[in-house]
Amino acid sequence: MDRLAEALRDRELLVVLDNCEHVIDVSAQVADAVTGRCPGVRVLCTSREPLAITGETLYPVGPLRTPPADVPVDRAPDFPALRLFVQRASAVRPGFALTAGNLPTVAEVRRRLDGLPLAIELACARLTLRSAGPPGPAPSRVTCRPLSGPAPAPVTTPPPAALRRAPSGRGTPHPGSRGEGRAR
Repeated sequence: MDRLAEALRDRELLVVLDNCEHVIDVSAQVADAVTGRCPGVRVLCTSREPLAITGETLYPVGPLRTPPADVPVDRAPDFPALRLFVQRASAVRPGFALTAGNLPTVAEVRRRLDGLPLAIELACARLTLRSAGPPGPAPSRVTCRPLSGPAPAPVTTPPPAALRRAPSGRGTPHPGSRGEGRAR
């Protein structure tokens, strides 16, 4: 900590610590040491849990507004949950766009994730969205890509079983689990 504080002591900058809940104690120590010894440095931490340090200010991020089931494609950008989904899906699948064919599936996935930004980010990191056939109202497909091994076969819309297994982002236990662990 001493070397870090010394390096940052006379600087004015923002330090971002992301996903601190995975290393909450160390994140708290780093943030506390830096803010206590470096007056020009501000620390922004993302975490599902507070760091519980002096001077900490919490800014809870609530769910993003999700669309109704019958939202038309031209109104989709009005809903932050769909905008975030499109941004993140485009990063995974360049050229991805909402169409009349894939919008019902995308909107349902977003609703099942309760519009929670982290759940949307994680879902997009794990999903590859494809439209079958020519552009237009072709049925969409959702394919989960495992980290290793062959990719599973696509699920043609509507994928009710896949959607029932989608995480809700509210600590809902996965089917088949005993519901152990704490809800977030």
